[in-house]
Amino acid sequence: MSQKITTPEDRIGAQLRDYVYKESNLAVLLTGSWGSGKTHYIKSTFFPKLQEETSYRGFIISLFGINSIDDVKDRLMAELYPLVENKYIKAGSPIFKAIVKSIDVTKLFGQGIFDSGIEAIEKAGKELKTIKKEELDLSNVVICFDDLERSGTQFLSENQLLGYINGLTENGVRVIIVTDEKKLDQEKFNIVKEKVVGTTIHFQQNFEETFSAIIESLALDNAYLTFLRDHKNIIHDFLRKENQLHINYRTLKYFAVYFYDVCHFVQSGCENKELNNRIDDILDSLLKFSLCIAIEFKRGRLDFHENRKLNDTSQYLIRKMYADGKEKAEHIGEEILDDYFPQDDFYFYQSIYSYLTGGDIFDKNLLVEELKQKFHIVNENISDAYKTYNILAARDYLDLHDNIVKTEVRKMWKYALSGDYLNRDFTTVFYFIIRDGNILNLNIEKLASRFEKVLISNKNRQAYDPMLKRHLSYASEGEYAEPSNKIRKKAIEVNDQTLSKFQKITNKQIELDFVKDFDRFYGSMIEKIQQPFDVASLSAIRPNVFFNEFKKSENKKKHKILLLFSTLYLHQHINLEKKDYQFSLALDGIIKTYVDKNKQKNVSGALVLQLQESVKDHLNKARPYTGALE
Repeated sequence: MSQKITTPEDRIGAQLRDYVYKESNLAVLLTGSWGSGKTHYIKSTFFPKLQEETSYRGFIISLFGINSIDDVKDRLMAELYPLVENKYIKAGSPIFKAIVKSIDVTKLFGQGIFDSGIEAIEKAGKELKTIKKEELDLSNVVICFDDLERSGTQFLSENQLLGYINGLTENGVRVIIVTDEKKLDQEKFNIVKEKVVGTTIHFQQNFEETFSAIIESLALDNAYLTFLRDHKNIIHDFLRKENQLHINYRTLKYFAVYFYDVCHFVQSGCENKELNNRIDDILDSLLKFSLCIAIEFKRGRLDFHENRKLNDTSQYLIRKMYADGKEKAEHIGEEILDDYFPQDDFYFYQSIYSYLTGGDIFDKNLLVEELKQKFHIVNENISDAYKTYNILAARDYLDLHDNIVKTEVRKMWKYALSGDYLNRDFTTVFYFIIRDGNILNLNIEKLASRFEKVLISNKNRQAYDPMLKRHLSYASEGEYAEPSNKIRKKAIEVNDQTLSKFQKITNKQIELDFVKDFDRFYGSMIEKIQQPFDVASLSAIRPNVFFNEFKKSENKKKHKILLLFSTLYLHQHINLEKKDYQFSLALDGIIKTYVDKNKQKNVSGALVLQLQESVKDHLNKARPYTGALE
């Protein structure tokens, strides 16, 4: 029965068959990392081939959570029951239940199945004597005990389980123990291993073959499967980071299933031509981010409520810019960045994060807004200044010819001096211009001073940015940290001065427009949303006035108010001011009081509940940034 060995799986199969065919009173240990596909291989490949080629039948017994020998017997008997030909024994009968609880499989050899357990069955004794005794032949059975490391800690540490397995093998039963040996207490396990285990086989599958088998089994459309195949090497590199270079194929399958919706949405295109022109770049960014989140979520280092500050990486990335490569990660989130994004080509997508960690459905609208923000798309277009910015910020800018890079850097320098960038981006623009040895040979101090002057002269074009201080992190060290911090300081100073301009339109007028001229109010808010140098807010309206107007509005208007609220506070990440948080906090209390007193039973009521949910979502998103106390 010798077979040609061409893959790791063939080698493993040959070793296992060799164990089955030879006389042995020891078990064989199949060890491999979690998620490597050990159980799947035994169940779907080895056992079917073994049964096809020989008279042996294989059974898998999971040891997950077992705490006693009785637990093992229960599961073992449940699997072996189909071998019993006696049709009188039904799974629900008192006889069968008694047998399952009492039987010692190691004593079945050479005697009937009922003889071995009859002493413990007083209640069913008379019935047993009238039923034909059937022998349970285990000579052609291979039992696979899976998840050894997941059995009860005390039960495993006392070696009861391994002693029981030893009883089986001493009586000639072929036993395969499947585990991740690294997860066991080595000192205690080694004491009995030499008495129970004869051969240890290290399980490792061929990635390309396993990868192909997994994605083919998903039965998804060809465009998606082609994308996965084309990016197989990236997927492999990321997966190797989870478990000391060992691939967890359960994570691969989880990622492949969930990423389909994201990939299919982007591949299908959207209404924005600028995004459609960047589908390849977008998919590359989304693929890497999704792989990172899926792996770390399955690894247990991320969840919906704990993102390890991955949504706020600017401080670490800027520290690294000016630290000459010596900056060290200070927490798990920064370690994740170093592991998966050594080139700092990281962008956080809340829509994808919430989806992959089970916190929300896939929000396509939010993803579009995030992509617009990433590529600096305003009014469906990207300005020339930000086209240059995107080129120099791209992960593959180092692949460009030196002359092209120099040309783009010179363009950026001119755009910056013309004030064509947001204040929040000036420190990054400064870095892009002076990196790679200052290819324009500019005077660094003079460049920083000119940028400060641009920020001052530019203040009439820019609105107050409540997130600017958080976005512009302080550079603690590095050759150009001092001039960069001067630019940062001036940007913050100008932003604070702009606050008064931002508040020029009186609260009274905004509230009056909301109540008396909603179309004008709505139009002005949409216009603010679309301007790169402006920030829209509802906080000028008293919460009780806002809700009273919402209640008495027609459902069509209610829907527009809901859409506006979601656009302002859920789909944009720059509007997280404390006053907006306080507006939503007060509004939440007003809505709760109303809902508690009034049953919401029609469409209008459903819209009220939807508003309540949106307000709560805003509070949850804003709370970490406001420091506000409820």
